[in-house]
Amino acid sequence: MKKTIVKKERGPLNKAKIMDTALKIADKHGLQNLSMRSLGKELGVEAMSLYKHIQNKEEILDGLTDLLLQKIEIPSSKGNLKNTLKALYRNKRKILKAHPWAPQVLDTRKNFSEIRLNFMENQFKLLRDDGYSITETYRILLALESYVYGFCIQEAGWRFDNLPEDNTSSMENLFATNQEHLFTRYPNFVGFITSFLKRTTKKKIETILDEEFEYGLDIFIKKVLS
Repeated sequence: MKKTIVKKERGPLNKAKIMDTALKIADKHGLQNLSMRSLGKELGVEAMSLYKHIQNKEEILDGLTDLLLQKIEIPSSKGNLKNTLKALYRNKRKILKAHPWAPQVLDTRKNFSEIRLNFMENQFKLLRDDGYSITETYRILLALESYVYGFCIQEAGWRFDNLPEDNTSSMENLFATNQEHLFTRYPNFVGFITSFLKRTTKKKIETILDEEFEYGLDIFIKKVLS
């Protein structure tokens, strides 16, 4: 008796479905592997079919920007401004960590959709409602954005997920040879590494990075709002 093969229904193709698929490809394979061809393959259609709903890869990147911004929660402007800004940039870091490719997209888009304009307006409103001028608001947001983006880019580049479970053995092996000699020549940096390795015996590196992010964020916010 022959088995009946039931084809899985793809459902109608639309822009929302295309963008959700683009997000999955970027997360799984990296932004460099996102193309109209890879999108079509993932969706089970010819690449040409996508052009009925989306013009080109640039429009895809603009759409990804909107998807990411919609994921970032902007706290209410009511309450303590320092705490509000901390909550905002914690939310941003959470999204940037979940999508390590995000900074290179968010920082390069030149088109301003309604979603992006609304996001920027709400950010500005946080400081404007607290009495800061337009120029002061821009400068404060720029400083904070630079810190958070820089931290997340560096954090993603470190690839701590490749370290063994104990988090430190690779680093310990690096400094196990001629440690005394290294400490004599580079007392500050090797001293830091030694201290860092001791910290990781009690905490995971991810927890330590969370602490470092909070420390830097606190310094920036105190400085820019002083």
